[in-house]
Amino acid sequence: MTAAPETSPRLLAAAEFYRGAFAWDVEIGERSLALVLTGGMAAFSVPFHAKNQHLFSARDAVPPGPLILTPGVPFRVHALVDASDFVIPDQDLPENVLFHRPLSKLLLPPTVDTRGAVRWLREPSPQERWLPLAAGVLSALSRPNRRIAAYRRRVRRDRNGLS
Repeated sequence: MTAAPETSPRLLAAAEFYRGAFAWDVEIGERSLALVLTGGMAAFSVPFHAKNQHLFSARDAVPPGPLILTPGVPFRVHALVDASDFVIPDQDLPENVLFHRPLSKLLLPPTVDTRGAVRWLREPSPQERWLPLAAGVLSALSRPNRRIAAYRRRVRRDRNGLS
């Protein structure tokens, strides 16, 4: 009979940090940490592609808040949100946007599985424990090319001498 694998001290330390710093409900597995979305916390996720990376780095895109990158085909970005007063049916979500409602579970860093490592694109801050409102994040995800399209129009105008 083989002994059950022990939980990594790194996972235990990370779980303790998330619980202490953010009061998050974290489940510890043998090789993973999962955030249980409770207390009005939810998440939106979208595929992470070269064409939408500007959403997660630009200050005018997705409102400030924690962003988790989960490996897979394709990789997905999960934006943690405050969904206390937010209701939306799945059919009203933009294409490729998933809404992870309260009681869903998301993998947290430093989880590593067969597809790769879960990591933060934007780490949460103990000094800023609030989450962005779900409506604001959904709005940013609903108009992903607005900023780029405006930039292209401005460049085109400048080349024609209309600026």
